[in-house]
Amino acid sequence: MKLLATAAVLVLAAGCGGDRTIVVGAGSTLVAPLVAQWVQAYGNATVTYSAIGSGGGLAQADERTIDIGASDAPLPPSARSTLVQIPWARGATVVAVNLPGGHPRLTGDDLAAIYLGKVRYWDEIAAGLPHLRIAPIHRSDSSGDTFVFTRYLARTSAAWRARVGDGTDVDWPVGSGAKGNAGMTAVLQQTPGAIAYVGIAQAKAAGLNHALLRNDAGNYPEPSPARRYPLSTYTYAIVDRSSRKLAALKAFLRYAVTDGQSFARDVSFAPLPARVRNADLKLIDGL
Repeated sequence: MKLLATAAVLVLAAGCGGDRTIVVGAGSTLVAPLVAQWVQAYGNATVTYSAIGSGGGLAQADERTIDIGASDAPLPPSARSTLVQIPWARGATVVAVNLPGGHPRLTGDDLAAIYLGKVRYWDEIAAGLPHLRIAPIHRSDSSGDTFVFTRYLARTSAAWRARVGDGTDVDWPVGSGAKGNAGMTAVLQQTPGAIAYVGIAQAKAAGLNHALLRNDAGNYPEPSPARRYPLSTYTYAIVDRSSRKLAALKAFLRYAVTDGQSFARDVSFAPLPARVRNADLKLIDGL
């Protein structure tokens, strides 16, 4: 799908009236394929979106240089009190691998050992995996996918929790950095033995092989936005309740969490549960 290929830097417009309010959004590359669908289908304002990473979306929303910041990580405690976060999509991050054969089964401790540099070859993880050097890849930009990935590691590995922790930007002990989901995908595809974490829509569009991760129940589900998958996540719209464009913002947000959810499955997201949608509408009405 062409929209997925443009997710790294996505700037699309819906509507064409010269006097219409322009709503400017930026942030998460994970949610960019879904936002692209919304932007094309929405006709009540001109909306633009740049996929610059969740950290950039949070920062620019805080600085009031955009109208909507998109982030897979929640607002930090240091954020301005006028900012509001609205969960507007449910997606997932995939652990992708450049390995022959099937899908390796990995635990949080396995992933932590890889990204802490404690194991160097795939056959040290499990018998049957090739004797191929592991090449860990991580995001070089501040990223919601990084938050989702490191949150899982911090929850499942005491060693990772003690040394690195979680966040949109962490101090990586080993590995090579790549910018955005497009950069992660490109480096992974060019590097035998590589491992990376990539947004689910981008991973499927690129046909990446993926690992299966152990969840809290001890199972290894296929990657999906379902709660049983350990890297499923909500992604948030960050808006300022003091914005001068509040009427246009509220209209677009209502569309995103209602009619816009019809596009979710097309890009491997899940429609919002009714309870979340209803809570969102109350938040939007209260802006």
